[in-house]
Amino acid sequence: MVLLNPNLKGKSRAEMRLKEFKRTEIRSNVVGIPVTITEEVIGRACRRSVEGAFQWNLNKKTCDWIPVVKQSLFKGKKDGKYRDMEK
Repeated sequence: MVLLNPNLKGKSRAEMRLKEFKRTEIRSNVVGIPVTITEEVIGRACRRSVEGAFQWNLNKKTCDWIPVVKQSLFKGKKDGKYRDMEK
């Protein structure tokens, strides 16, 4: 909103007539119907828990977590519901 109207800089979400922030979500309209996608929706679609930690910039050669992640996601197999996530 501030990019569209610089006069709103420093104002609260309520003053800008925006919804109160509760969690990270993607909002859109599909054929006039409001659609909200949250972490919970994505987790349910992937049949996984949304709890946990995010780690980035891992060195694939020296990281101890790579085998753990592969075992938990793929269950040590190259088939099943996670087979297309290997690459």
